[in-house]
Amino acid sequence: MTESSFRSTSELIRQEFKEWKSTDISVVNNNTVRFRLMKNITTNWHSHSDSDELFILHKGRMEVETENEKYTLNPGDVFKVSTGIRHRVKVTDYAELFVVDAIK
Repeated sequence: MTESSFRSTSELIRQEFKEWKSTDISVVNNNTVRFRLMKNITTNWHSHSDSDELFILHKGRMEVETENEKYTLNPGDVFKVSTGIRHRVKVTDYAELFVVDAIK
């Protein structure tokens, strides 16, 4: 059994990507922790029927839009989209974030 794990986000930031790159970092209590890089992208409207989705913005700025509201996230902000809620994410420049969910 592995007691702990280490993953450097610095190496992930240096990797090339076009609009979106998501890397699974770890699994904690059946939730996947991902490190995501996004630039100049608006995702499609979607929802998740099997999990909440938690965004933790590390760098940059992003918007999370639901059918009823729009939220602007700055570094250090945390936002939870509840299971079944339609949403989309918009990044007009560049963002580094962590995503935590149990999406299968």
